[in-house]
Amino acid sequence: MSLLNVFKKHPATEGSQKSQPAVPAKAKAAETSVASKERGTGIAVREDVAGVLVSRIVTEKAGLQEAAAQYTFMVSPQANKITVQRAIRQRYGVKPVAVRISNVRGRRVRYGRVMGQTKAWKKAVVQLPEGTKIEGEKATH
Repeated sequence: MSLLNVFKKHPATEGSQKSQPAVPAKAKAAETSVASKERGTGIAVREDVAGVLVSRIVTEKAGLQEAAAQYTFMVSPQANKITVQRAIRQRYGVKPVAVRISNVRGRRVRYGRVMGQTKAWKKAVVQLPEGTKIEGEKATH
């Protein structure tokens, strides 16, 4: 049986380590959490929206939609409409009228004899107020 005692944790000696007060798991999670509560709603909201917008999609269809103040972005797979709206407001300084999100499936491809698949990704189409354009890093009215 002494073989199994090798894996047990031995209590620390009193002089080598100081004992730390026990902190409940909920309190620890609340301290390290990035989320904050929105006023009056009680819903936890992420404040960090830096990684939400991955890139802007520049295609023929996206270019035609820009005339109607609709811009297409590749977004993080964890993003939702609220976080995309906040990211657009933070980066470009304009509040979107509408946000539409869709999941784009990975396409099947062939590499010689081996079948593969491209990555799936998430796309967001953002409708801005009329007369607003995104040029570079700022929106113009």
